[in-house]
Amino acid sequence: MTEPALSDQLARERFRTQTGRNFSVIAPAGVGKTRSIVDRICTIAASTDARDVLPRLVVVTYTNKAADEMRQRARNAILLERQTAQMTAAFNRAFFGTIHSFCMRLLSSYGHFLGLPGELTVPQEFEQARLWARFIRTLDISSLDTGLSEAQLRQLLRYVDIQTLLTLGSRMPPHPIPMPDPSPSAPEPDIAAITRFEGNRKVAKSVAEGRELAARWLEMQRNGSSAIGIPSFSKGGTDFVETWRSTFQPLRNWVTECAIRVGHAISRAYRDYRIREGVVTYDDQIGLVLQLLRDPTAGRILRGLGSRVILDEAQDTDPSQFRVLLEMARPADAEGIWADDGAVPPEHGRFCMVGDPQQSIYGSRSSLLFYENIRKRLLEQGAAEELKFHVTFRCARRIISFANAVAGPMLDGRDGQVSYVSLMPKPDVCEGIVARVELTAPKEGSGSEDEADSGKARVADLRREEAGQIARWLSSRTPAELGAANGLWSSIAVLCPQWEWLDEIKRAFDMHGVPAVCQSRKVLSLDEPAYAWFTALITVFDDPENSFELAGVLREIFGISDADLYSYVDAGHILSTSVQPTGTSCVARALEQLARARKEFLEKPLPEAAREAVRILCLRQRIQAVSKDPGTSLRILETLIRRASDIENAGGSLSDWARTLRENGLAQIKWPPSNENGVHLLTSHSAKGLEWDVVLLPFLFAAMSKGESTYPLVRPDPISGGVDVVLFPGWNNGENKNSDKGTVQEIQRLAYVSLTRAKKTLILFDDSRLFTGRNFPSIASAAGLVSESVPDAWIDLPAEFPPFPAPEDKPEPRPDSFPRLPDVSQVRPPPPRAKDFPERILPHALASFPADAEPERDRERDEDWEEGRSEHARRYGIWWHRLAENLDWHDRSSWADVYRSRRPECPDPERGDHEWNLFLGSEAAGLLSDPHVTVRAETPFFRVESRQKIIEGLADIAAWNSASEQLIVIDWKTNRISEQKISRLIEGYDPQLKAYADALAAILGATLPPRRFIYSTPLGRLIETGNRNSAP
Repeated sequence: MTEPALSDQLARERFRTQTGRNFSVIAPAGVGKTRSIVDRICTIAASTDARDVLPRLVVVTYTNKAADEMRQRARNAILLERQTAQMTAAFNRAFFGTIHSFCMRLLSSYGHFLGLPGELTVPQEFEQARLWARFIRTLDISSLDTGLSEAQLRQLLRYVDIQTLLTLGSRMPPHPIPMPDPSPSAPEPDIAAITRFEGNRKVAKSVAEGRELAARWLEMQRNGSSAIGIPSFSKGGTDFVETWRSTFQPLRNWVTECAIRVGHAISRAYRDYRIREGVVTYDDQIGLVLQLLRDPTAGRILRGLGSRVILDEAQDTDPSQFRVLLEMARPADAEGIWADDGAVPPEHGRFCMVGDPQQSIYGSRSSLLFYENIRKRLLEQGAAEELKFHVTFRCARRIISFANAVAGPMLDGRDGQVSYVSLMPKPDVCEGIVARVELTAPKEGSGSEDEADSGKARVADLRREEAGQIARWLSSRTPAELGAANGLWSSIAVLCPQWEWLDEIKRAFDMHGVPAVCQSRKVLSLDEPAYAWFTALITVFDDPENSFELAGVLREIFGISDADLYSYVDAGHILSTSVQPTGTSCVARALEQLARARKEFLEKPLPEAAREAVRILCLRQRIQAVSKDPGTSLRILETLIRRASDIENAGGSLSDWARTLRENGLAQIKWPPSNENGVHLLTSHSAKGLEWDVVLLPFLFAAMSKGESTYPLVRPDPISGGVDVVLFPGWNNGENKNSDKGTVQEIQRLAYVSLTRAKKTLILFDDSRLFTGRNFPSIASAAGLVSESVPDAWIDLPAEFPPFPAPEDKPEPRPDSFPRLPDVSQVRPPPPRAKDFPERILPHALASFPADAEPERDRERDEDWEEGRSEHARRYGIWWHRLAENLDWHDRSSWADVYRSRRPECPDPERGDHEWNLFLGSEAAGLLSDPHVTVRAETPFFRVESRQKIIEGLADIAAWNSASEQLIVIDWKTNRISEQKISRLIEGYDPQLKAYADALAAILGATLPPRRFIYSTPLGRLIETGNRNSAP
């Protein structure tokens, strides 16, 4: 027996062939997980029950792009295996997509259980901000069901302002969570410990100040003063600060518990408001499906669909998404939520997940702890087995050795970090190159990062210096010398830890003539509050009489209503920042503030003026209050402010800056094609899942931005399903310490991702002479390159780049790679017979009403075609088809039980009862239950009719009458239609039915002409379309 070609071949074979088992697959960088998933799907397609299993297949990926690629690759593989047309048609009914599109599909079919409107839309980010603004105008907090007494709510508002509670509500999950039970009244802090505290002389003044503040606050508390807040104090030494914290912590805890109740009530009210508006966010989609799964009737129906789930990128799946997918794989009669109560697990063969915890780099979107807990429980309950792939098809031998040496100590499995899975090279892989290029310290004594802290140099200047050195180094070499097999710059990538630093690299590359394409640039448009508001401010500072833009600033930034704006203008006042506003209204006060900011703006250099305007107008705080991703929005704002220096250095004016901002925001940005011959510039986050021949890693020792925490913080607890809330900075002891630890661990995993993107050459730029790497945090500090035990692999790297070995005659292709598309200039003209390539005909397109030809897309253009009813009619049509698909046509006695089991799914039970009774007494029921008739529901077919035409479709009912040796085709129509419109129905659908019948008759070799019928469920009639007579 020969040894397998790969050391992990046995694990790969088990995942491919054992489709009746559940697996948790650990798939590190470059091991070919997509190929493995496709292989498993192909095995399912070749199985005896493929026609039943494939339509139930649910393949969930992280992006739509990944889903499209996997679907296409699986389809191509099935075609290469020469599977039958029925298998191909069954495969076409499988689901490939994101968790959100899967949930929208479920809500579309079963949302009536929750009373959801027929049409649901997903708002864009800028639309969400406007929706929230409209909602809070209608909100009355006192009327919410918070579970708090009137006295509790009144006390809460003494310590927390309304705006903080609203912001908390916008960030809380609307689904049910464990609720705290605060005491009936707020505890009064005992300040005796503060009063008695004795500090040394060094802190005596600060301690006295703290005592005075505590006494003054307690007096306001007892006098019943409103809006007193809870005081913070950070001076007087560590012991005094701890005494202060412990004194006020019980009150802070009580306030937090009450605030959680109010915030959750606001969140629920906002969710209900969105649904009334026909809008659902991505989180709503998940939450509403979970609500369906918790419903006894709907949950049984959804689990009973028999979904076979394959989850890709499992490590990036958040807890709620996991709950949905796990539930869809459980038995129909299962109760509760398995991830929460640990009851009956997913059935065998119905749940597989593939992922790599080492590449979990989206901490804000997922929970590594929850993923690890699910893995552990699946294994402990025998509901899944774990498989590990470790042979990578991507990296050269030296890159693998270096990654193992550096990542192994980082990913040590301790304190919540993941355990490292060592990579192994594929057979006959090239050696490759890993090199360390040392960068020099800045000239003229401009210093290092430590000196920058003391004002001798700015960190931004050091990043600019590094970018320049890298550009000069790269400009003196060719792509082939670096190891690019095709000699193109596009085979090289520069990966930055943060996207803001890409600008420095791009400028330096442009200056030194190195072609580059920026792939990770954020699309800064007027949909982003930071960009839109900053652009509007610069515009009105430049053009103070621009009343249109000024009205937008007052409305969006200052929150002034249209009614107040109208009243101000109607009174004869002018919207302008160049004249003194009149009156004392909110509009006048805002205009006065803008005028003062503009006056100071015009008196200072652009960079300083921009920062001052942002400060005066509290723009950062305003952006935090409305942005869905405040951290990103604030970084965008900071980038815009920094670019003021570029405008001024280029001799630009305020008008130039305003015009540039408007044009960049309004333009439809067209990114260069991915095959443009330029070095790819992108972030390490964006590089996940990608690969290049050559990868360059800059800014290893540069401190990454810690990011600004925006309060109140809401951190989901993935295990309990609750939330941890921090209303204000310093309210929870140890909050920053835990956050910092999680950030460092995520950066360690990001370092692993960066190290494993290169196929042949990995170049690390040693910038330790520019940056110490000790500040919070850097790739170098996370990877242990500044610790006392620096990895030998780093020390032993050659400091000079060695020449890349000559390429082999024919490099071995990666097993799961697809050939690149040729350059447009290399595409040859089509051969003369290219026009004869067969046309694919879908019979439903032959109907006169293609929009409602397929029952799954029914939009009845009749009595049902009214706003709000078309979606309801579509759902009813889907339900009827599923009912018919589950009937045993040979056993009429079982029909009643089938109907009773399916009736709860019906969106209109009264209509269902009526039309079911009509069907039982119809000629259709008698014909289909005839013992001489064999019935197949939802019959897929695929027929090559000629060299120019292929027919493919799905017939509702295909029946064979063995007595008459004749084919019968029936199409269900749930359109509510009158007797007078039957002829129109026949004329519209007969071309479609004829195509169905002729194709199936040809496939079966029928000698007699097939008969084709429409069955109208509202009329209870079987109507023959060929000669327009009712059935005999």
